[in-house]
Amino acid sequence: MERRDWTRAAWCGTPEQFARVQIQSLSSYRSSEDQFAIQSRGSTSKEILDPVIRRSGNIPWPGDQFGGVQGSSEIQGNLITLLLHLCAPDVYVVKACKSTIQKVGPYLDCPEVNRMIQECLGDETDLMFTDFIKELIKRMAKDMQDLFPIFVMTNVSYLKSQWTSIRANAALVTGLFYAELLPENKPKVSLETVCDKLNRLMQDESEEVRIKASQAISCLFL
Repeated sequence: MERRDWTRAAWCGTPEQFARVQIQSLSSYRSSEDQFAIQSRGSTSKEILDPVIRRSGNIPWPGDQFGGVQGSSEIQGNLITLLLHLCAPDVYVVKACKSTIQKVGPYLDCPEVNRMIQECLGDETDLMFTDFIKELIKRMAKDMQDLFPIFVMTNVSYLKSQWTSIRANAALVTGLFYAELLPENKPKVSLETVCDKLNRLMQDESEEVRIKASQAISCLFL
């Protein structure tokens, strides 16, 4: 796979363009994960994880020059990737995701969400992912409700992740997002599709995945 140098010193564009490219590069992470998994069975997670998220932890953020509404949209589009990889098996990825989420927090236009992110995702904090994500989603529901149908289906796309922790938490987070959908937004998500994907995880070899899939299914009918 081609490796590119996204360091600031190697970039010839504006700070705004550099930050946008960094955020856009995150969207390729899941497909890269799948490709490396196929090519590197038996390797450690550190060896097969694409380094893009680790690099993104060192984004030299350009402050108010980020790019306004368009930049915020790109951040929101990659937020689920970052959140789910807070429980990745690679500690370097987790650390980079914490750092990156803290950097993008102010651009989410949700003061309560950003406050929680800054308080809970420090390098020295021992993150309790389930408690964190439950409370975060409740806060997100107040100001980001229009994005929740997209968030639900983005989580569904991670239900086939190679890594047990991400597969399990993607299931739980799918249910939590769906449970917070307003009535007018629920028709935008295919409940049948979501149920089918979660039901398949009830046969997963991992007990953790089966338990969280069960919890997610219960959230769908709250």
